[in-house]
Amino acid sequence: MFYELLTLHHPHAEVQTLDAMLEAVKNVPASFAVMVNHPVQGPPPIDLAWFVEKGLRKNAAERYQTAQEMIDRLQRRAAGDIPIQCPTTFSIRMTTMMRRAIARRPFLMTAVFLFGLLGTLGLAGFGAMHLVR
Repeated sequence: MFYELLTLHHPHAEVQTLDAMLEAVKNVPASFAVMVNHPVQGPPPIDLAWFVEKGLRKNAAERYQTAQEMIDRLQRRAAGDIPIQCPTTFSIRMTTMMRRAIARRPFLMTAVFLFGLLGTLGLAGFGAMHLVR
């Protein structure tokens, strides 16, 4: 159901008969939720697509084992704990960590950022000077 809420599309909508539906549910993986296009809704957040993907895995041992496990995962997501499962979720996780670090120590993080920026600009300027010669 969560897949349908995120995508506004049934994972096996093209299936026509009950026997074919049962076969599809058992053996045909659903499309990754961010790959499903809908005219009135954009793709869902990728971390929720991964959440749904785990819940729809064909191997029962790879799925969430309890509803509580799913709730815990969604609560961790709400707290900003996004598991790294692809480059996009890596970026989300790093952004969240930086935001938290800035909130805890704004002056220190501002100084670190500025020194890093000045160092980068200095290296770029140093490299440009060698190109000019």
